[in-house]
Amino acid sequence: MSKKIEPEEQSKRFHQTAKDLGCDESGEVFEHVFGKIVPPKHPKPAQENEPKSKKPRK
Repeated sequence: MSKKIEPEEQSKRFHQTAKDLGCDESGEVFEHVFGKIVPPKHPKPAQENEPKSKKPRK
């Protein structure tokens, strides 16, 4: 079992990781990197260029 991290230590680690990833105050890089790690809450809608599934024949 891993040891519990105190909130202050967790905050320091979060800030250091963000800095290591090149994140800045704008949040743009963070959002990009975060989006690669965490899946979206809702699936993206199907793109118009993607083939639509066909209904099975009866």
